[in-house]
Amino acid sequence: MINESRMRTMRQYNLPLLENVRTVGRYDMPMLAKQDVTPPDTLMGFNYVTGKKTVKHCGIHFFIDDYQFQRVWNQPDRYIAPLKRFQCVLTPDFSTYMDMPEAMKIYNVFRSRLIGAYWQACGLKVIPTLQWAGPESFQYCFSGIPNNSTVAVSTVGANNNPTAELYWRLGMRYALDRLVPEKILLYGDAIPFFDFGGTEVIAYKNSNTERMKKMGGRGSSSGAGRGGHGGGGGGSATDLSSVSDSDLTNMMRDAGKRMDAASEIMQRTAHGATQYNQRMPESVFPEATKANYDKYQEASKAFRTARAQRDRISDEQIRRQPTQQTEHGKTFVNSFGEATKREITNQTYTRAQKRISRAVLRNMGH
Repeated sequence: MINESRMRTMRQYNLPLLENVRTVGRYDMPMLAKQDVTPPDTLMGFNYVTGKKTVKHCGIHFFIDDYQFQRVWNQPDRYIAPLKRFQCVLTPDFSTYMDMPEAMKIYNVFRSRLIGAYWQACGLKVIPTLQWAGPESFQYCFSGIPNNSTVAVSTVGANNNPTAELYWRLGMRYALDRLVPEKILLYGDAIPFFDFGGTEVIAYKNSNTERMKKMGGRGSSSGAGRGGHGGGGGGSATDLSSVSDSDLTNMMRDAGKRMDAASEIMQRTAHGATQYNQRMPESVFPEATKANYDKYQEASKAFRTARAQRDRISDEQIRRQPTQQTEHGKTFVNSFGEATKREITNQTYTRAQKRISRAVLRNMGH
């Protein structure tokens, strides 16, 4: 018989939720059941759940800051009734940042799966959220998700950061090969020219971006604040101002195809390249070869070069678009979500983000 003191500790870690949940894999990830879920017409952030009445054909997502839904881990039972008022709910998207300790990333994936599996057992329609970090996370981050099911994924943050987009492409390609999903709910701006194969993709706009656009500002997916290009080559130095619109479109499409081709090579060789970079013995880890490492490096360089060229083309296309100026100048949205006539920037933050990107690339051997 378990005493009360131990039971309190078990409840603190939500261990009682595992009683009716099957676990799989090396890390005992809770296994979600494959459910027949009709994709909702809209997705709404969890932070609006308690203030909304029943909304038909609406699903709940967790593509928001972790602090806004940490409460579902602390009190998973409390939100079952409010969530039942909606068509479906995505599993919580606990963060798996690149610079997090591996143990914390594994724990956050575990928490997402456990809450999702428990909510399924309580009668909710649950859609697994795909979450990953670098290639080293692929061995566990997709564990517990049923094959040939409906899944959800976000591109928030991936479009404006070359390093983040690179890892998004790697992880999404791996997920498609491993899980073979039937449908994908894609939240946020599409990654240009990414090929989902025959998988049905249902796109949902980032509600925060759309809200800022309505305020007269520019959403987070705009060209501003794109940052560095990941240290890659700058692509062709051709003066794009003399290139026709149709040729620009063709050049953009070609750059996207080259990015996808490089991404596929990186996906195939990333695991072995990482093992080789960590000096793991080839006798024990057959993929840890210099050949895989060199292929990954070459593909990575090609990816960054194509990405830099695509960004230059995109900037030129934006430059050609007619701009609407008022006598008061252009409207921006500052970091507090307030419409303002003057863009407010933080150079310290910008420099820190560039340092993080360079550090990530160095860790991958770039």
